[in-house]
Amino acid sequence: MEVLNSTEIRPLVIINNGKILGCDSISCSCQGSTLSANFSYGLIHPDHHRKKLGSYFLVSHLSLLAESRAGGVVSLSSIKRSVGFDADLVGFTEYDQTKDEFGNRFHELCLKVGRRNHQNAKDDMAASSFEMDPALWVPMIPQG
Repeated sequence: MEVLNSTEIRPLVIINNGKILGCDSISCSCQGSTLSANFSYGLIHPDHHRKKLGSYFLVSHLSLLAESRAGGVVSLSSIKRSVGFDADLVGFTEYDQTKDEFGNRFHELCLKVGRRNHQNAKDDMAASSFEMDPALWVPMIPQG
């Protein structure tokens, strides 16, 4: 387990038969015992859109967050068709909308991390057909 003392960005990549299907990242920072995390850069190869890979990224990141991070906040920018999953099934709340330089609209969402979110994400991961490399980085709050 690695202790975070400053903001770090870690990627997560889905690989199948040696081919990259998608990637995204999580950035975390801690102030005392408070987590601030952001899920970003979610990219899925066009041949694999609408196959729940983005949902897998979201749930896998939540499952990696330590239970000791209850009370922290996770944020993400979502496209419109993903807001229902993020809000209804995971518990994110929309707090803003933004546009990029091309006029694409993004929904800004946040989630207060609690033990229930963490356990639900772990259960979803266990029920999925995905396997996560056990050597992956897991963010932890500095103790003491």
